[in-house]
Amino acid sequence: MNDTPSATAQLLYVDHQLRIVCHPMPGPSILRLVGEIDATNSQALADTLAQARRIDEAFILDTGELTFIGISGARELIAFCEGGPTRLESVPPLLLRLLLMLGPPAAGRPQRAG
Repeated sequence: MNDTPSATAQLLYVDHQLRIVCHPMPGPSILRLVGEIDATNSQALADTLAQARRIDEAFILDTGELTFIGISGARELIAFCEGGPTRLESVPPLLLRLLLMLGPPAAGRPQRAG
């Protein structure tokens, strides 16, 4: 990703598996997802992403540091992308495959990592 995160990163969510950090930027802000999303934290993901819409309306969703995502988490990412201007970046190959199987987000085709 070419955008340089701002120094004012905001930790939006953290548990023993997942961290969600927002980097407010001029233009779309960056949401960075780090760790694992499964049935135990997919609702927290949905709630946190909904709260993020209060920070900005347009986002770059950086999924490059996700090491696992279940179907419930992938569905939440799709719902978030359909809720406003969002571009997925650094999408790991297995997540890309899962998203394409479930239906690509309305925001457009995710950009593959590397």
